[in-house]
Amino acid sequence: MGHIYGKKYEKGMVPGDETLKTDLLGMIALYERLKGVIGTEFPEERIKKIIFEHESASQASNDANMADVKRSEDESIKEGIGNEGHPADINFLTLQKVSERSGLPVDRTEEYLDKLEKSGICLSKTIEGEKHFPLESPELVSRLDAIHSKGLSLKEAIETIREGDELDSKKLEEMEQRIEKLSRSIDSLSALLSSHVARYHSTPEKKGFCYHIKQAFKSIGSKKE
Repeated sequence: MGHIYGKKYEKGMVPGDETLKTDLLGMIALYERLKGVIGTEFPEERIKKIIFEHESASQASNDANMADVKRSEDESIKEGIGNEGHPADINFLTLQKVSERSGLPVDRTEEYLDKLEKSGICLSKTIEGEKHFPLESPELVSRLDAIHSKGLSLKEAIETIREGDELDSKKLEEMEQRIEKLSRSIDSLSALLSSHVARYHSTPEKKGFCYHIKQAFKSIGSKKE
């Protein structure tokens, strides 16, 4: 499974939470399919087919993810050029950019960013005397506005965001623990498969069409003698 899903990380990519969750779920699905094949008659070809299918799907996902990363980098570089031609930090956005991406007025965006920063969720950085905000700021601002519009106070809305992030982190940790457990099971299944294949190749043929044909020819030969 590491051969299939580890390629994108070996290339130096930094996956987001959604990509990581998708990969973890993919590993679980692969494990379940392999588990259903182990112990059946002639499992080798079925295992090869399953692994090939997952490799192909993972490669398509990798290509799409790489394209998204490249596009995001290109956009950030373009936006990182200031009015005077000086490059800004591509990992941060101006207040104006956060406002544009979130679709909210500048004054409301500034108010939300101030609340988020005071709560420790979104920390700004001063570049050439101007505040800049992390790339995830537009999403945080949009979430805060959506929750606040449902009648919660800004303080309550911020706590909701904080609790949601902590819950996502906990779920991700639980999934990682499950994957670790499944990986150990895969190792055991792999050892069992190796033993099964070795035993299969070392056991004389006792049944099947080829076996009976061979026995028939042996019988004919013995009668001629």
